[in-house]
Amino acid sequence: MRTSRFVLAAMSLAAATSLQAQSLDIGPGKIGVSIGNSAEWSGIRLNFRDDQVRRVRGVNITLWSPIENTADVSGILIGLPSGGARRFSGMAVGLAGIEVEDDASGMLIGGLGAGAGGDISGIAVGGLGVGTGGNVSGVAVGGLGMGTGGDITGLAFGGLGMGAGGDVRGIAFGGLGIGSGGDVFGAHASFLAVAGGESVRGIGLAGLAIASGQNITGVHAAGLAVASGNDISGINFGGVAVAAGDDIRGLNVSLGAVAAGNSVSGVTVATHIRTEDLRYLALSPGLTRVTPGGSLRGVSVAGYHEVKGHSRGAMIGVVNYTRTLRGIQFGLINVVADNPPPFRILPLFNWGH
Repeated sequence: MRTSRFVLAAMSLAAATSLQAQSLDIGPGKIGVSIGNSAEWSGIRLNFRDDQVRRVRGVNITLWSPIENTADVSGILIGLPSGGARRFSGMAVGLAGIEVEDDASGMLIGGLGAGAGGDISGIAVGGLGVGTGGNVSGVAVGGLGMGTGGDITGLAFGGLGMGAGGDVRGIAFGGLGIGSGGDVFGAHASFLAVAGGESVRGIGLAGLAIASGQNITGVHAAGLAVASGNDISGINFGGVAVAAGDDIRGLNVSLGAVAAGNSVSGVTVATHIRTEDLRYLALSPGLTRVTPGGSLRGVSVAGYHEVKGHSRGAMIGVVNYTRTLRGIQFGLINVVADNPPPFRILPLFNWGH
């Protein structure tokens, strides 16, 4: 009994070992048609499941996913339910998915997902998602989402969202959000938010917010806010706010506030405007405030002006207040704090003395 078990185990081991390289090959020099687990082949190859395969050139069809992705495959790869390779170039289709250990180029289509440990270049489509440890360049579509450790370049779509450890460049749409550790550059849109760890440049639209750790440049609109850690320049609309840590330049409009730590210049329209230096044309039905030591230069129209610095130009409002003035005020109450007493507070208009 013990002997028969040993013989049976030995036969099973021998059969498993022989299957690793067993195939029916038709053609000379590893070129032609191969049925089975041929380690290297060029032409048409059909196998149940790849195991320790080194290289395939041509058409490779497998009925189950590889035991381990060891093959360099170029040509056409069809995996039922999924296909895989160490490196791949060409067109790959997997009913469940496509998995490549290193780089992949060409066209990858995975019913559930398509992924690579390195870079993907070309066209990648995943029913649920597309993911890579490196960069994605070309056209990438993830039904639910897309994620990459490097850059996304080209045309990218993530049904729920997309995220990149590096830059997002080109045309990008993320249903719930687009997030980048680097720059977001090009045309970008999301129902919720677009966020760049560094700069956001180009044309952007978001239901809630567009945010950047550094600068925002171009044309951007968001239902809630456009916000930057440093500068904002171009044409921008934020439903509640347009805000920058340093400077805001261009045409900036908000139903709520436009605020900058240093300066706001260009054409500014908001219910509340707040900055240290305000330049050119500002329109506010509410409050326009210039912080102590700052200045207002140009034309400003507001319900109430509070300039705790110097004004140069024209102030038009219901109540106008400035520390010093080189120009004129028009309003019901006009205050120039440094004017001599008879001219410090005047109705209708005031000017610097």
